[in-house]
Amino acid sequence: MRPVARPLKTGNYVDDAILAEWRKDYEEGLDTYEIATKAGVASSTVARRLKRLGVEMDQTRQRQTFLDPFEMMTPDKAWLLGLLYTDGNIYGNRVRLASNDRDMLEKAQVILAPFGGGSRIIANHVRGSSCEILQISSVELAEHVKKYGIYARKSLTISWPEFLDRVYWSHFLRGVLDGDGYIGLSGGKLLISYATGSVSFAESIATVIGEVIDYKPSLWKHKKWNSYQVGLYSAKAKTFGAWLYHASEDKNRMNRKYNRYIELCVNKKGDA
Repeated sequence: MRPVARPLKTGNYVDDAILAEWRKDYEEGLDTYEIATKAGVASSTVARRLKRLGVEMDQTRQRQTFLDPFEMMTPDKAWLLGLLYTDGNIYGNRVRLASNDRDMLEKAQVILAPFGGGSRIIANHVRGSSCEILQISSVELAEHVKKYGIYARKSLTISWPEFLDRVYWSHFLRGVLDGDGYIGLSGGKLLISYATGSVSFAESIATVIGEVIDYKPSLWKHKKWNSYQVGLYSAKAKTFGAWLYHASEDKNRMNRKYNRYIELCVNKKGDA
């Protein structure tokens, strides 16, 4: 079934004044995708309405309809999905991914390039903290990403992607850990942990870990931050890390954490 028409930023549906503005923008050189992004609708809507007005469409200025990046899963996309589950959100018609690791953002940018509009990495300074944000302006991509539960203030409601085949579990969890996980030492022992505000997501991660290394960690609730932590220590953390990074590549992992894991397994120094 066709979805209900979406209201524009003005709160109204497409009227004659808006159509006139679209026509003027198109005749002045904007393409349908640029007009659609500004209006908050799909580019196909703009093209269809302009054709009804009798506007002669220039095929060289028509943008492709961007596909759902996660419809056909790959290890790279599963890793990206894990990043978006932790540090991603939708802001208006923009898909955003925040991190203080620029190398990771650049890798995500490459993976997303075929599925959205123009992307850029921008600096972000909020309440004394500093990070960078990969931002992709695309109505269509934002609509696709929302289907997977990725939106503003999702931290309490995110849940395990049941559609994800087992072969992609390690890649997805590697993205989750690269986004909000911790690799370091606790009491002189290797620790790999992840904290989330969603008890459902934490329980699912613990269950998956139990299936892949035959040990299910218990959840620990951090009352001050109202979050749930899943953690593995020592030999179990090492076993989990080996599974997590197996078959990974430079293009689908945060090398800072990967290198720290290798270092800790050998020297037990530092954290990430």
